[in-house]
This record gives sequence, structure tokens and C-alpha cells, in this order.
Amino acid sequence: MRETVNVTESPAASTTSSNALLPRPQLKLLVPTLVLIIYWVVTEASYRLEMGMFYRFITRMIVLLLFLLFFLAWGFSRRHFTFGQRLSAFIIMIGTMFVAGAVGHPATGTAATAMMGLPIVITLSIGWLWLTRQSRFTVELAGISIACVAVFGMISLLRWDGMDGRQRALLTWRWTPNPEERFLQQTSQPPVVVTSVGSVDQPVLEETAEDWDSFRGGNREGEVRGVRFSDWNQSPPKEVWRRRVGPAWSSIIAIGDYLFTQEQRDKREAVVCYDAATGHEVWVHSPDGSADRFEDSLSGTGPRSTPTFHEGRIYAYGAKGSLDCLDAMTGKSHWAKSLFAIRGAAVPQWGSATSPAVIDDKILVFVGGKQGNSLLALDRLTGDQLWQAAGGTTSYSTPQVMTIADRRQIVMHDDAGLRGLQIEDGKVLWDHPSPNAGSFQPMLQPHLLANDRLLVNWDSGLLCLKISSTDDKWQTEPQWTSNRLKPSFNEFAIHKGYIYGLDDGILACADLEKGQRTWKRGRYGFGQMLLLPEIDELLVLSEQGDVIRVAADPKEHRELGRFKAIEGKTWNHPMLAHGRLFVRNSEEMACFEVALPTVTAKLD
Repeated sequence: MRETVNVTESPAASTTSSNALLPRPQLKLLVPTLVLIIYWVVTEASYRLEMGMFYRFITRMIVLLLFLLFFLAWGFSRRHFTFGQRLSAFIIMIGTMFVAGAVGHPATGTAATAMMGLPIVITLSIGWLWLTRQSRFTVELAGISIACVAVFGMISLLRWDGMDGRQRALLTWRWTPNPEERFLQQTSQPPVVVTSVGSVDQPVLEETAEDWDSFRGGNREGEVRGVRFSDWNQSPPKEVWRRRVGPAWSSIIAIGDYLFTQEQRDKREAVVCYDAATGHEVWVHSPDGSADRFEDSLSGTGPRSTPTFHEGRIYAYGAKGSLDCLDAMTGKSHWAKSLFAIRGAAVPQWGSATSPAVIDDKILVFVGGKQGNSLLALDRLTGDQLWQAAGGTTSYSTPQVMTIADRRQIVMHDDAGLRGLQIEDGKVLWDHPSPNAGSFQPMLQPHLLANDRLLVNWDSGLLCLKISSTDDKWQTEPQWTSNRLKPSFNEFAIHKGYIYGLDDGILACADLEKGQRTWKRGRYGFGQMLLLPEIDELLVLSEQGDVIRVAADPKEHRELGRFKAIEGKTWNHPMLAHGRLFVRNSEEMACFEVALPTVTAKLD
């Protein structure tokens, strides 16, 4: 008789068979892999989506911090390894990072090494764990170690050269001379003097209507009149000269046959005069005592302000608060003040970038600091203090004179808000506080729309503000706010009822009535531009050093011509005077013949 045996599968055996489709090590890797994907998608999206500069930076930092905290917790929670094994993997990763930061280029440092390297190391490590998920710990540790050495070793061979406008790291091989080193090698010989300055027969330098005497011109609007262009496709601009310059984000001013700008010359800041026709140095003012090098790993090295010319004198404001009054023909110092030291103010995060402003017998400078008296008026001939005015602690905007509600006054924008001041004594006429006082740092100039309205960069967008006075009692009334054009640190222009500006690196147009955008096109990066109102054109200097003519047309974006002007990251403002375009950045400066000599027709 045959015996029948029934075999029943136990529940435990069934569970083991089911999990064989997805082994336990593989299951544990799904969540960190998903976190990796989210991190890289969000990081890349932060570079591409419309976002204010501050919010992009904060987003990236928060995402990176959460990413690192997650993988720190996840790494120490892998219980199928002993604590000692988990600790050894952590020590190898952090140890190689610190070694790379120590032996790497000083400009890179440990912090940049960590921010660039850790996400890549973690990504490669997770990929290796997928490949070796059935292997022993020693195999997994070997792969993680190789990833650490490869990634951090590569970073140690690179030099951090700051960031572009979208906050992407700019990297080069560490043994490659940087632009400043190449400039200093080139200028090791004494400067070529092309004219005799300071001689008895040398006339006093006087300003004409065609000159460009201060930051963005006399009214700070960046407007150029009396200019027309040829067809650049048929007759492109002619290069007159180009030369290397010391690093700085300063712009250029033009007075007669001379150019004036600020540069970093090794450890000292310098005010430099150039011959406008040849680009040769005429004089360099860099006293031995001015060991005031400003350096920032994100924004770069050197001064940020633009010199101001007035009645034969040059006024230059350094990144660390030194104010110099120089003879324009010789570079000889009339007087000098270390304003941050006098006022007890700290150097701003990005260095002092506000330019001096001459008003009547006064030279105005924003100093800031914690004492609340942030704007100083000095006697322009002697440098003696005339008055001080209350305000915020930080600003990268320049004081300027405007006539508002039929009253000539000083307008200053800082992190505390926007205000109008009496020219005579600095008394506050009106004040419009910032809702984000202390966090939002103004970088642009207020624009006067009419007798009683201002358009200003406000938080991450624009504010149209009405200002009125009744019986000498001043009031401010917001007309509208808009984030449809976010100008960041790039100046905007107003023309025939419309606003034109670089919105997160892309040229945009918005109406002046409500700030609504009409178009956005043209990826020019975080550059600067000039307005030519008589011919309805914008002259854009892109972040990559290209010069582009764009129609100031509210209906559509139209390029009218372009050419490559200079190499390297370009955040400096362009300047057009005497029919020539002058452009510079932290590497080089160049001059181009761009305008026809006379205006034959005025276009309305």
C-alpha cells in the first residue's frame, strides 16, 4: 500500500521566498536613492527656475544641509554593520575631505571642498553599494574609499574662482595663473607715461557735455544721447585697444582724453588714470600705506566703487572704506579718510560698493555701521565732516540728488528702507521703511518716474512709490509691487512707459502701469546695460563679455547686432562716451568705435 505524504510550506518559508524578489540590502537602498534623485533635481532646478538671488542661495544651502543630515543619519543606522565599521567609513570620507581642503588651493578651502565634493562622493558611494549589495563590508568600504580619494583628490587640483551670477562654481586648474597673476607679471615693468602731467603748462582738466563723470552718468540713469549706430552686420565695431587690468568690479569714467577707474594692485587698492586713445597708464595712485586688499571667495577681489570727477578732482571710495580726493591730472592726493575706522563701521559682506556723490560743496558717502548714522556729508575740498544722517547698516546703492514734489533732495536706499534727506543738514524729509529691514540689501539706484514717483528694487522685485508733500508734511504711498521683473544686482532702464532689465539673467520687459511683464527672452546672464532713448535701443553687456544691441520694443525681443568684447565674468557697468564704448571686468579692459560721429535724425 502506497503511503502519501503531504508537505505543507511553513509561513516563514513563504515570506523568505517572497522577499527573494527584493533582497533586504536592495530594499534599504531605495530610500537613499530616491533622496539622491530629489537632491540633484532640486539643485539643478534652482539654477534654471525664476528665483531671486538670495532665495536661490538659501534654497541650495537648505537642500544641501538636509541632504547631508539625511545621509549622516542613514549611514549610522545601517545595523547590519557594526558601529566601528560605520564609523570607519565616516572617518575616511571626512578625513579625505579635510586633507583635500588642507593641501588644495587656498582659494578653494575646506568649505568649498565639502560643498562640491560630498554630494558627488555620496552619489558614487550609493552607486557602488548597489553594485556590491551582496558583498562584504570590506568590498563596500574599498569602493567608498576610492570614491573619496578620486573626488577630493580631483578637487585639490582645482582652484575656486568664485561664482557666476547663477551661483555656479567657476573652477580652473590650480597651476594655471589666474587673471590677477597674469596682470601683475605683465605690469612688473614701470608704467608707460604717454603725457606729461603736472607740468606748469598743463591745463586743468575740465568736463564737457560728452564726458561721463560718475557711476552710470550724472543722473545715475545709464542713458546715452546723441548717438547712432551703423549696421553691425555690415560694419562691426572696430577695436581700438585692449589691455589687462587689476581685478575690480568698478566701472570707468571718461573726462576729456582720460579714463579713470579703480583696481586691485597686489595688496593695495589703486586709482588708475589711462589715456583714452591708447589705453596706456598715465598715473597710478596707490600709496604705501593702503594695504587694504578686499577679498571674498564668492564675489571676488578688489574695489567695487566707481570714481567720481568734479572740478578737476577725482573722488574714489575703496572696498574697505577709504575715501581719496586726488588731482585728476597728476593723481596727487589732496586728502584721504579711512571712514570705516573713523565711524567704527564693519566692512560689508561684499565690500563697500557704493560710489561717492558730489552735491554742491559736499561729497556724500554711505558708511553704514551700527551707530545708525550711516550717510556722511564731507566738505569736498577739505574732507571735513559737515553732517551725518541716520539710516541702515548696509547698502550697495549710491546716494543721488532728485527733485521730488518740487523739492531738491538726497535719496538714499539702504537695508532699513528708502528715504529723502535735506541737502543742507541731512534731516530726514520722508522715510519708507523696508518690510525686510536688515535682510534685504539694496544694490540698485532708485529711478525717478515723474515729479512724485520713484521706481526701486524692493525685496526680489520692484516697487512704485508715490511721494507727496502738503504743508511740508511728507507722505509715501505704494502704487504697486511686482515680482515679474527681478533685477538682482543688474540695473534696469525705463523708456516710454516700459521697464527693461535682466530678470534672473534673462532680459525682460514690463509695463510701468502695474509692473506686468510683456516679454522675457535673451539669456545674457548677470551683466549690465545702457539705454539709448533717442534711437529706442538698449546696449547690453552680457555676463560673458558680449555686447548686444536690443530694440527697446515692448512688443517683442529683437537683437539688432552683437560682438564679443572681452573675456571672463563681466559684472562691471559699460560706459559710452565720445562715440566709443569702454568695457572692463576683473581681467581686461577694451575700447571700441561703435557710434557714428554725428546724429542725422532723431527717432521718437
